[in-house]
Amino acid sequence: MASGSDSFRSAHSAIAVERHATHTQVEDLYILPEFQNQGIGTAIILDIIEEAHQDCKPVRLRVLTSSPAKVLYERLGFVVVHIEPERYFMEYPYLKRIDQTSHAGV
Repeated sequence: MASGSDSFRSAHSAIAVERHATHTQVEDLYILPEFQNQGIGTAIILDIIEEAHQDCKPVRLRVLTSSPAKVLYERLGFVVVHIEPERYFMEYPYLKRIDQTSHAGV
């Protein structure tokens, strides 16, 4: 997929994603409080991960150190790769999958 950015807004959420040659960056993800803890953020992030992995790219994001969203990202497999006083920098790495069928009979 080409580099670029997308923004999306709905009645309950807003998201901005940038696609770079080396990674996909989640710039913003907002879910209105009354819609949080309903799986909306999880579904959005999983879709972004799936799309990025089709392009063999990791997914990166930043989250405020005071944000409870860090727990969600960790639950989904993101790891902290850098810490600053106000932010965690997190990444969901692209892990190349080995085709198990190509090793059959070895």
